[in-house]
This record gives sequence, structure tokens and C-alpha cells, in this order.
Amino acid sequence: MSQAGTSDPTPTMNSTPVSPQNGLLQSKAAALQSPPSSLISEEELAKEIVVLSSSKILSKRREAEASGIPFGAVVTPSHPCSANIPTIKRIPVRCTYCSGYINPYCKIEAQTGRWTCSLCNAKNSDTQYNSGTDFKSCPELLATTVDYVIETESFGGYAATPAGLPPVIFAVDVTLEAEDLSAMKEHILQVVDSLPPSMFVGFITFGSSVSVYDLTQSGRAVCDVVAGDHSLEEGAMKELLLGPHSHVAPVHACLPSLRDVVESLRPCPDKAPYRDRARCFGVALEVALALLRRESGGATGTAAPMGHQQHRGPGRVVAVLGGPITAGPGRVPTEVIDGDGQPEYEFAEAQAKAYIEAVTRAAQQGDAAVDILAAGLAAVNVPLFGYLTQRTGGCLLLHEGFSENLKRNLLAALTRTCGYDGLLDVFTSPSIAVGQVIGPAGAMGARKAAAGSDLGPDYVKQRAVSGNACEMNSVERGQGFAIMFALLRDLDTSQVYIQVVLSWSLMDGGRLERVVTRRVGIAPSPAVLLESLNPEAVGVILAKRIILQALKEGAAGNRQAAQRLRAATGSRLKEIAKYLGQRRETSRGFFTGTTYVYDLPPALGPLADLLYQLVRGPMLGVVAGHPDERALLQALFLKAGFRESLLLLAPQLYSLGADREFQLMPPVDMALSPGAVLVLDHGNQVFVWLGSEVDPEEAQASYAGFVQRISAGRFPVPSVSVAAEASGDSRYVSARLVPAHRDAAEDQEAMLPSLRDLPPAARLGLQSRVPDAEEPSLLQWCRHFFVHPSLGSPSCLFASLHAGAA
Repeated sequence: MSQAGTSDPTPTMNSTPVSPQNGLLQSKAAALQSPPSSLISEEELAKEIVVLSSSKILSKRREAEASGIPFGAVVTPSHPCSANIPTIKRIPVRCTYCSGYINPYCKIEAQTGRWTCSLCNAKNSDTQYNSGTDFKSCPELLATTVDYVIETESFGGYAATPAGLPPVIFAVDVTLEAEDLSAMKEHILQVVDSLPPSMFVGFITFGSSVSVYDLTQSGRAVCDVVAGDHSLEEGAMKELLLGPHSHVAPVHACLPSLRDVVESLRPCPDKAPYRDRARCFGVALEVALALLRRESGGATGTAAPMGHQQHRGPGRVVAVLGGPITAGPGRVPTEVIDGDGQPEYEFAEAQAKAYIEAVTRAAQQGDAAVDILAAGLAAVNVPLFGYLTQRTGGCLLLHEGFSENLKRNLLAALTRTCGYDGLLDVFTSPSIAVGQVIGPAGAMGARKAAAGSDLGPDYVKQRAVSGNACEMNSVERGQGFAIMFALLRDLDTSQVYIQVVLSWSLMDGGRLERVVTRRVGIAPSPAVLLESLNPEAVGVILAKRIILQALKEGAAGNRQAAQRLRAATGSRLKEIAKYLGQRRETSRGFFTGTTYVYDLPPALGPLADLLYQLVRGPMLGVVAGHPDERALLQALFLKAGFRESLLLLAPQLYSLGADREFQLMPPVDMALSPGAVLVLDHGNQVFVWLGSEVDPEEAQASYAGFVQRISAGRFPVPSVSVAAEASGDSRYVSARLVPAHRDAAEDQEAMLPSLRDLPPAARLGLQSRVPDAEEPSLLQWCRHFFVHPSLGSPSCLFASLHAGAA
């Protein structure tokens, strides 16, 4: 991603002699002028973890609100570059007044150790810093991004309490066809074989009833059966939990029995249509959550079994299902799931929603996460299950079948977390405030506010959160948050400061506090603001706000709501172009008056592309066929980090060159030539397109390793589809590319310069082979809103070219 206009001024200090009057430390200045080699790229670290929409902000509040450009940041807590962050193993120094953390922008008095907070300008006293301090050993005074790692045994003589891995309860749908059930059994067996021997697991199945298996019986499958048509009463639940059977056991002790149970599963004898088969997933969830609560000693009237270790982090329910809830509590008519609900179904829909909300509260109270991995072609009611998984810190994924991708996501779901009890906090200068946080976050609860209380009295004494603090529902790779800021008044300073604090408990004990401090300059004019903008960050923030509104309005299954949001997105682009672009008169009519268009500056071309891809792509457009697919993509996008969000918005297109290497190219449909091997990366899906003149076997040797490389480390694991030219699956590729064949020849050449080298006959033949599209091209869409993007080069127009260059 291009970082032009997003630089954060390097913290500098004058190298004047030390004295109480000047308040600056010469040793600190020397350290900043010659930073250790490990901190050379520290400035880039801050930009990767906290990506600002601009490095400067308009000084006038009214002008900032009227510009149409949000000032905000996209935060990615667990970024791949996190390993390069300086680590400090002691209690952080914090401001007595605003609770902000000391950082390189704070001024320190040499003789007294007093320091002035850069956030609130308050003076503080601290004995850690004085004239004898070696500031080269104080990363918090050199780096704008630091990690404080507070270890349990470091404070007050507290000893680390031995703790085990969080338990996992598998909940498996057995209403499947024989072929699907066989594939699922194979996947689950491979997953349980990979689990750590000390992990505690449970196994339940559900159909018209729930079977809770005893994992201590070897050579046979023994289970307790629970009726699936109603919720369990408290007495029946106690009888199940306190009965003679052991439903949860460590892997090393129960693996043979668990394998026997999985092998014993048989295809569903129900002859009803697959989607309508009795599936009491709601009751299965109740049982799974009760088992997890018993393991932690939290179930009413029960205690954790003797010898069980206290575990760190939330227990987890991993559910594999092939369709929606069709029996028992939580059931809704299939018409509602398909987006064709009628007024007479509103009561059933409200009942199901209230039930899932109650189950969600129970999971939160029991510190349990719920992952739902659905497979097959039956819709599962993503809006309903999405609420459950998001609020509990779980995930919801859809798969077309019980393929290898399902197994890979099962494995990744069990290893994706890097902590628990996460908190997100933001400290700012007094003139700005946090207006909104979008992402997997919730209001502060008492349990999360007390996180870290086992680290000793010294840590508890200094722990404080601001009014902006919120819980992170989960701590996992690839997730992110969008934070919007608002001016409280006109600015009369030369800069303001923003400090983002991300903290979570580590799986191996202790707690991490990641502190990122950014300095933001003042833009006195629109021209200065334009130079400081990060168009990709602006596009992601605007898109997250629009998709959040889409979820609230149910736009995934409501065409009218989706159309309103698409129109509002175009109007927002016009609003930005009017403020930062050049107005140009195009015509003057006797009755219609003067017509103006707005030339978009080249720097804002990627922003126009991102907004176009939003309205045309699968989240708001017609690429995704079922409301479930759109709702799932919307939920994934809202919880995605910065780079993950860019991929979900604007797909990256790679072409195999003559040197057998893949090169990034403009994502336009004119790239679909007969001799091309293309890879289209759309975040959660990767498509391989093979032209009619390409040998599939020879091409596979080239693209297989490349696809694996670009997909590595992602969650969810992208599905990979291979489509040959003119095949039915090729439409999934062309539908995601900009239909440039609808543009004029000179516009096509500006977007894809290689077209200039084609003879007229070859170019005409290529255009005739490209599938026709009803949607407007990028240029047509922009011009519909009287916005004319710059066509100087492809990089001035396509956001995916900027993201790939990072």
C-alpha cells in the first residue's frame, strides 16, 4: 500500500544541554538520532497497526464535518509485523491525570524526573527517569509502538498458577447424506488427532435429539440422549452433568474412545428433504455450554471434576452443521432465511432471535466462544448465527461442501487465537474524541475490566481505562477495528495526539499491553489535507460504516435497502469530489441551467475504486446469490484488519508472465485473454482462471505454489476454485472484474496499457470473448455521479495495485 501522505512525523528532541529550565534530555536526543538497529522500522510498525485516514486534520470543526472525509483509523491488534515491536518487561509509566502512557512525544525534566504528558499537557513525577537514566534502554521514550509484557510472577510475590488449555466441545450435525457424513468423519478424525494431548474435549451430535457421548468407554459408543424439542430444565441438566458418564476428558485419555464414537456415526434415516430434516442445534448448544461451565466449575449446583486443571482463555464450542435449526427452540420458517419472510412469520422470527440472544448471554457469562462451520448448499440463517458467534468471540463460516477447505478451517479455528480478555482503549488530546468503534468489540463488562487482577497489587494499582475502553470479543490474527474521531472544537494547536492501547492476557500466562502513539498535524487548507490523505484507509473506513448500516437495515435480504446504500455511497464520492476536486462546466441549457462535473484528483482514484467495488461486489451487489452469503461477507468485513478489508473490498488480479512469475495487474475483464493464467484473490476466496489456449496440467505447476503462498496464515482459510474459459464457473471471475469492455477504447488503454500492443483484429476478438455485464464500469459509475477520475496511469485508479505494492 502506498504510504504517500500518511507519514507520522518522527519524534525529535533538541540536543540542547541538560538543565531544569529547558526540560529536555541530551541523552534522549542522541538516542533518537541514532536508534538501535532493531527500532529502525519502528515508524512503519505504528503505521501498520494503526492506519490513519490522514496524517493531518482540518483545524475547523465545521469544515471537517462538511468535507465528507472521515478522520479515523483502522487498527489491527495482532499484525504480522508484531514480532518486531520493542518489548518492555515492567509496569508502564502512565499519566496521573488522563491515564495515557508515556511516549516519545512527552517532555522530561532531567534533574527531577518530571515529565509532561503529550496528550493532556499535565506534569507528572516519576522516579524511573533522572539524569542518570540510560535512555537507550527505555524503548517507551524512543519508539511510538511498544509492548509491555507483565508476567504473573513479577509482582508482589504472586506465583503463576498452573493452567491448562481451554476445553473444546464438538457439536456435529448427523442429518447428513452418506457421502457428506463420510467426509465429515474423516475431517474430524484428522482434527482430533492433531489436538494437544492435554486438551480436554467433549463430543455431542444432534438431529431430532441430542446425543452426549461418554468418552471413557473404549470399544463402544455410549451416550446420554436429550430430547430436542424443548430446552432442558435445570433438574434434567444437573442429572445429565452429575450422572455416571464422563462427557469431557483429556485427549490422551479419550482418543481411542473418541475415534470409536466418530466411526460409529451413521447416515440419517430421515427421508425428508435435506434442508427440512429435524435439526435441534439450539438444544445442542445449551448442552455444550453446560459442559463447558461444569469444566470451569461455574455450572449451578456442580463443580469441576476432581483433578481438572483451571484453564486459561475461553472454552470453545465447535459446531459443524449442514442446515438451519428446524426443530426445537431457535427454529424459523425457511422463507425467513431466504429473505422472503411474510408478516405472519414475524412472531416466530422474534422468538428465535430472543432465544439466540439468551444463549449468547449464557455463553458470555460462562466465558465460552462458539464457532459454527456450515457446509452444503442449505442456507443456515447467517444473521441469527452471526449474532451468536460475533458476541462470543467465535466465527461463522460457510462452505459449499464437506471439502478439504472445511478441514483446514476446522484446524485453523482451534489455533487462531493469541490471547483472551482483550481490551481496546483510546486516549486523545482534549480537542478530539472517539465518535464510533466498528468491529468485534462490546461494552466493558466487570470481568474484562478486572482482567489482569492476578498480576499483583502493583499492576492493579496502575491499571486504569478511559471512557473509550471496550472489550475485544476475541484476540486473533487478521481481526481489526475502525475508529472514527470527531473534533470537539476548532483546533488552535499545531498538532494533536492519538494513543491506541491494545491489551490481552496471554495463553501462557501474563498480560500484554500494546501501546501505539500517533501524532497528527493540522491541515490549514483542502490542498494540504489532500496531500496527507491515505485513500485506502478512507475507503475502508467509509465502507465499514456503510456495511454496518447495511447489517442494521438487513440489506443482505432487502433489495430496496441495498439500493439506497449504493446510491448513498455514490453521493458520498460526489461530496468528496466537490470538496477536493476541480469543478468544470460541461454544458449550459436554457431550461436545465449549467451542468458541472468534478475532476477527481489522481490521489483519490483508489478511493473511487474501493467505493465502486463496494456497491458492485458481493457485499452490496448481486455477485453473491443468497442473502446468507452477503450477510456472512458483511460480518467478515466488519471484523477484518486493514489489509484483510482491502482484499474483501477490491480483489487483486495476478497474471502469469513469460518469466513464469505472477505479476499484479489492473482487475479489468479485458485481461481475460485466451492465453492467460490469472489468479484473482478476493480475501476469503481465490479463483484461478485458465484461458482456452492454456494447458491445465502445465498451468497447475505454476499457480499451485503461488496460491498457497498468498493464502498462508489467513483465517478463514480461502477457498480455491479453478475455472476454465467459457466454463460455468468462469462467471465468478468475470463478475468480480471491472467491466472495462463497456468503456471507450482510449479509456481501456489507460486502464490496461498492454492493450495498445494488440493488433486491431486481436483486440476486437478479445472484446467479443469477454462476457457481457449489465453493471456499469468503474468510469461509468463515477460519471453517473458527475465525478471524473484521473486516467494518468492504472495506479491512479485501482486500489488493488497500491495494496499489492506494500
